[in-house]
Amino acid sequence: MANGISLHIGINHVNPIQYSEWWERLNGAENDAEAMRSIAGTAGFDSTLLLADKATRDYVMFEIQNAAGRLQAGDTFLITYSGHGGQKIDLCGYEDDLMNETWCLYDGHLIDDELYLLWKRFEEGVNIVMFSDSCNSGTVAKLAALPLATTNKVKSIPGSIASKVAEDQKEFYDQIRATIREEKQDFTGNDENFSGLLIAACRDGRSAFDGPDNSLFTKALLEVWDDGRFQGGYWDFYQMISNRLYRQEPNYYRFGRGDYPFEHIRPFSI
Repeated sequence: MANGISLHIGINHVNPIQYSEWWERLNGAENDAEAMRSIAGTAGFDSTLLLADKATRDYVMFEIQNAAGRLQAGDTFLITYSGHGGQKIDLCGYEDDLMNETWCLYDGHLIDDELYLLWKRFEEGVNIVMFSDSCNSGTVAKLAALPLATTNKVKSIPGSIASKVAEDQKEFYDQIRATIREEKQDFTGNDENFSGLLIAACRDGRSAFDGPDNSLFTKALLEVWDDGRFQGGYWDFYQMISNRLYRQEPNYYRFGRGDYPFEHIRPFSI
């Protein structure tokens, strides 16, 4: 019998000390994480919830590594994130657009290259499913009358703040880049033993928006899911979510070895 482990991350505000005194508060990110954890729990996943100051780099990476050590071929790892997103200049030379996409965790950025190296810890045949509700999340993946609500906050760290953080925390992020280079130096392009699917709130370089109770992407997702009444595969799920959003364009992104047997099953199935 297949097993499922899920991790749900929600951060309404970050530690200003690690972000050059910036900490714009969101309304819906932590509610988003709790809603996704509820769906996963109902579906039978062994779920962990990391909110606010518990959503640190060390805790998130520990939980991912813990899941990698427990799951076997045919099992599923589900990870969801809601919070601010960012971009950092790629100094490792692996990004086509010369930018790394990041999650703004409570105590610092988690870089997409770091997530990639964590995926390589999973055994062959484990399915990885990601939902990322943040700006710049396209590769980290109009029917409904959603209010225009120009006061909705953009879920992105401002470029000026990102530059200041990069300067203030240069030694910290330089060490991360050095670690990424060291771990990637033997990568041949043929050792991806994982199959992953990301459904993201928007594309890289684009904006995702907060809402009064939930972020706009997660609000649309919950409406489409309809307390489990949704029937269809992940692509259908993505398309119906997209149809409910007019202020942002979600992204559907496959990563890994190119074998996605779980893609056509009902979302959140183990």
